[in-house]
Amino acid sequence: MVFSLFKKLFGGSDEETQPVAPQQQNVEPVEQQAQEKPRPRRKSNDERSAERPSKRSQGRKRDPNIRREPLTPHQEYHDAPSNLSPEQQQEVLDKLNGFVQFVAKSLVAFPDQISTEIVPKDNQKVILISCAKGDAGKLIGRNGKIISAIRLLVSGNAARSNLRATVDIKD
Repeated sequence: MVFSLFKKLFGGSDEETQPVAPQQQNVEPVEQQAQEKPRPRRKSNDERSAERPSKRSQGRKRDPNIRREPLTPHQEYHDAPSNLSPEQQQEVLDKLNGFVQFVAKSLVAFPDQISTEIVPKDNQKVILISCAKGDAGKLIGRNGKIISAIRLLVSGNAARSNLRATVDIKD
């Protein structure tokens, strides 16, 4: 409308100002489209849970045709004979000792006072950490969490070689 007013004021033919009839398109009103295509009904939670498998069955499926041998009783790692020679066992213990020394020196305030030694006790090896009095608390940690984490790492790594090892702090 504003456009046609400008044409009358600033020139232009009457033919250009007459509205052009829109072309007939096959456009249906939105209401008719909605009536023709009904929206799918939303499923209830029970229907949705019936369609998907339960969480227990989502893991790997076991082939029922494969026969499995019965499991033998678990043999403790310290009862198994070590497949390493004494030199190799000592090498593993030296690496564990170096690991404990590195971690201990990283945690304490006086790293030059840290020393470790390997002591046999019963059927296992114990890595004793000697440190300054104030640094013992840092090695132990709150509720013993740090020393238990170090013990877990050392005993787990020793078990890979069929050895038993643990860590203690010298008083």
